[in-house]
Order: sequence, then C-alpha cells, then structure tokens
Amino acid sequence: KHSGTDVVRIELKKANGELHLEIRDFGDGFDLKSARNKGFGLLGMTERVRLIGGECLIHSEQGVGTRISARFTVPA
Repeated sequence: KHSGTDVVRIELKKANGELHLEIRDFGDGFDLKSARNKGFGLLGMTERVRLIGGECLIHSEQGVGTRISARFTVPA
C-alpha cells in the first residue's frame, strides 16, 4: 500500500528449529527513524512478533525498498 510498487518477495524457511520469514519490496523505501514516530504500524508489527517469542528486524532505504525479517523458534 505505501511502497509505491506492486513487486513483493515473500520467503518462509524452516531451518535448525527456527522459522525465518522475510518480506521485501522494491519500492520507495522510507526513513525508519521518522516513520517510527508517525504511527503504530511498525511498532505493532514488531510487538506482535515479540509477543509470540520472535524477533523482528526492519530495514528500509529511500529509493531502494524495505525488508522485514522475522525469526521464530519452532516448538519441538
């Protein structure tokens, strides 16, 4: 919706007892620091991942795109 592109890559992998999710677009990108102060979208996403025991990393660069990575431990 916000990226300005219709190209998105989604990868889900399971390795070594963990699930790795990566969502990447090749759109406008944004300044992460200022975006964190404008709303709750990024905060809500990282908080939901944290609540189920995962880790979420967000990287974005203006003009390049955005990559969101989440890692979860898979119960035995």
